[in-house]
Amino acid sequence: MLRTSQYANISLQIIYNLPILKSYIERRIQAYDNEDPYKCIELLKAYMKELKQDLEKMRIRDIHEELLKKEIRDLKSELGLKDKECTRLQSRQAPSREVEKKMGTVTPINPGN
Repeated sequence: MLRTSQYANISLQIIYNLPILKSYIERRIQAYDNEDPYKCIELLKAYMKELKQDLEKMRIRDIHEELLKKEIRDLKSELGLKDKECTRLQSRQAPSREVEKKMGTVTPINPGN
């Protein structure tokens, strides 16, 4: 306001005593500040910083997701190997169970079933 009063060659008292003039000057200052290219640049820099932070968060999330997918694939593969091993062991045990069956001394594999 002081610069405005000096530029217009009027006292600050006149500006503060006339609410319409004070309001007009405040609005013009605000409009000037909104159009100030340096303020726009600062706002855009802050926005760009936010976007970069969001991008980094998404990158970290994607990496974590890929690691989880790899772990799932590895666990499925390991489970498949365990299933094959179980099948192999059961097929190996089947002939001896047939012999036991013929002899009448069969012990159940799954006692609960």
